[in-house]
Amino acid sequence: MSDMVSERVTETFLITTDHGPVRHITLNRPAVRNALCAPLIEELTAALAAADADAQVGAILLQGAGAGFCAGADLKETGAFDDEAAVRAHAERLRRLLLAPARTAKPIVAHVNGFALGAGCALALACDLCFTTADARFGYPEVRHSVMPALVVPGAVARLGRASAFDLLTSARLFDGREAAARGLAVLAEDAAPAAARAAALAATAPGLVGRVKALIHAVDGLPVEAGFDHATAANIAARLSRLAEKGHVHG
Repeated sequence: MSDMVSERVTETFLITTDHGPVRHITLNRPAVRNALCAPLIEELTAALAAADADAQVGAILLQGAGAGFCAGADLKETGAFDDEAAVRAHAERLRRLLLAPARTAKPIVAHVNGFALGAGCALALACDLCFTTADARFGYPEVRHSVMPALVVPGAVARLGRASAFDLLTSARLFDGREAAARGLAVLAEDAAPAAARAAALAATAPGLVGRVKALIHAVDGLPVEAGFDHATAANIAARLSRLAEKGHVHG
């Protein structure tokens, strides 16, 4: 595996660099705690799609520049909305971003330092793995600002369960990296190195294999056990037949 580092893209609000087969994508609005404005949302969604389509990329590391990962939606921007079209466009834009990690076949590892709040918390926890410093802060502070935390709800329920999601969403209580780890939401790390190492290990796995595992996990999540085994059986057969075909065996 190459250790070569190359900066491929520098967008207005993103810094994208390749470290061998791992694409590092860094949110780059540190002056406003990497708040998700419309251009950043669009650029990040496009960057994830581009990494997914690039055969040279085996895994993605997502992080934030400066003092934290992401403070959530840009409240200055959303507070200026004055018509229905702007409101609808924002909701659809953020929806696409928060769905992007699940729709990306490549594994995505997030590293959280400082804070991951609101939509930033939803984004971090939507990734396949999340590493965090012990003193990082996670949470959904929207109700504290009299904002409906709507688009973060599906991810919160999926990762936290209904009762814990209700508690955190309605109390606006923040929790640190230690609690995130105790809840099984993240892995404690002193810095970004363990997250980068895990992303590199994922990228070194047989091409496409991690993506197929990821797809199967998403397919069976929430299903009754028997239905889950239906998906797993089909995946098992498809994988073994594919290996037979690679070896030149004929099968019907």
